[in-house]
Amino acid sequence: MTRNLYFVIILFSLTTLNRVGYPQKKSPILKPPLAQEILTEGGIFFALPKTLLRLEVLIRVVEKKRGVFSPFTSKYFNVSDYIKADSREYFIKDVRITPVSVPDENQIFFFSTRHARGISLQVDEKGILRSINANTSYDSKSKTFLPSENKGGSDPSTLPAFIQPRFSYKSDTVINRELSKDSTIIERRFITKKLVEKSLEEYAREAYDKLQDIRKRKYDFLSDPSELNLDGAGLSLLLSELDKMEKNILESFFGTTQTTEKLVGFYFEPGKEREQPVFNFTRDKGIQFNTKDIRGIETAVLEVKFQPGFWQSVPPPDPKKKTKNGKAPRLPFRIPVQARVRLVQDESLLYEGDIVLPQLGPVGFVTVEDLRKVRMTYDTATGALLSLDFAR
Repeated sequence: MTRNLYFVIILFSLTTLNRVGYPQKKSPILKPPLAQEILTEGGIFFALPKTLLRLEVLIRVVEKKRGVFSPFTSKYFNVSDYIKADSREYFIKDVRITPVSVPDENQIFFFSTRHARGISLQVDEKGILRSINANTSYDSKSKTFLPSENKGGSDPSTLPAFIQPRFSYKSDTVINRELSKDSTIIERRFITKKLVEKSLEEYAREAYDKLQDIRKRKYDFLSDPSELNLDGAGLSLLLSELDKMEKNILESFFGTTQTTEKLVGFYFEPGKEREQPVFNFTRDKGIQFNTKDIRGIETAVLEVKFQPGFWQSVPPPDPKKKTKNGKAPRLPFRIPVQARVRLVQDESLLYEGDIVLPQLGPVGFVTVEDLRKVRMTYDTATGALLSLDFAR
């Protein structure tokens, strides 16, 4: 009789353990900080995602450099429209915003594998939960932008080659008067030369004379090309070289303007505030990231607007509240919200679009009795639950 009673008790225990699925005292899904459970049990961490905004601001840089002969431009050309000083200006040409999913440090969970036999949990390369007892795939891409630079100068060493060398001979007439024996004054004239450095104005005069000579040659070649004894290709090459020399001389007087583009990329985490400063921008300094203390007309502000829908109005379950038996695992998922995002700077609209921001929505939980009999797939970009299947 006693043996039969022991047999019935053991059989009932095995049946109960098989129905529950695993004989654990606590759920295998734990939310840190639970130092004692993490230290005493093996397992892995996973997280729900949040969205960062990858901003790529395309800046157009206009750099103006005055010509080395700019002080004499108005004298030789009788104009006032030329570059008188070096300058650099920045303009925002385009703004692109790309959402990027990263693990949310406020939604990190620990999956205890102590009693997780027969359960598969899949995460992506960032540690974001992808599926439970299911298989999924993902792709990733990246790109790099390099800005360009321009260097130059206006010291004498950068003078055009056609007005070298830097030195010339200066001639002076010396008259030496001598008194002869018969009191007659005799004048002996001779010329002395000494090497002196040319002034900048002399350089400018040479350049201007050279310019007039080039223009005259171009006119003569075009008026009567037969004197050159060149075919069409040879004449075109000759005129092309003369055009380059003419352009070089004109830039020495009028200056140069160079336009380059520079891509500035950075990440920004949007919050629940209606208006959030992102960066400062001025035409003389470009982008600056000192928005904590400075906010004015030059500040680019991110405007976030979203209307909570039906799911946002439903209060999520309390993750600390125990289930009926206190053992069933609680599987988290996000209920993301879609926001209207606008980037405005000095009343100019730089960007406008709809972006899903999962961190602004609530977190829900699915309670299951046997984790081995459920298949769940997640959207790794938002943390939303894509599918939930129960095995019969």
